[in-house]
Amino acid sequence: MTPEEFERIKEAEKAHLRKLKELKQAVHQAERKKRISETLSNMAGGARDTLDENEALIEKLSFEAARHEARFDVAMEGSPEKPTAGAPNTEVQEEALRQARARQLVEDMRRQVQVEQPTPENAPVADSKAPSLPPPTGGLPEKTIGRMK
Repeated sequence: MTPEEFERIKEAEKAHLRKLKELKQAVHQAERKKRISETLSNMAGGARDTLDENEALIEKLSFEAARHEARFDVAMEGSPEKPTAGAPNTEVQEEALRQARARQLVEDMRRQVQVEQPTPENAPVADSKAPSLPPPTGGLPEKTIGRMK
């Protein structure tokens, strides 16, 4: 083989390798574009699915709200009409209700105080057969667990 033939074959091989490299790069870029387009279409499809699900939930909530509102309207139709605000009868009723609540609160507090602090009226009666306990001395028990100060 002559040096000219060698150089010609060498140049042909270089050209072939360059062309092969370009083809590999083109394939790599085509695969990359394909992956990107698939990812974008998946994202768009996922977003569409999410939007569809959101719309379905909103529609369901709207339906439930309308149903509850209709039930409320029906219940209000069946209730007796209240007198208009500012009428003398309403003010008297409100004052009577306020006084009744105050009396109930006072009674509840009295019952609570009686339960916490027994008075001679509701104190337990000592049984003559039961042994009586000696009064506590100094307010401290005889035996303790740990220190008492």
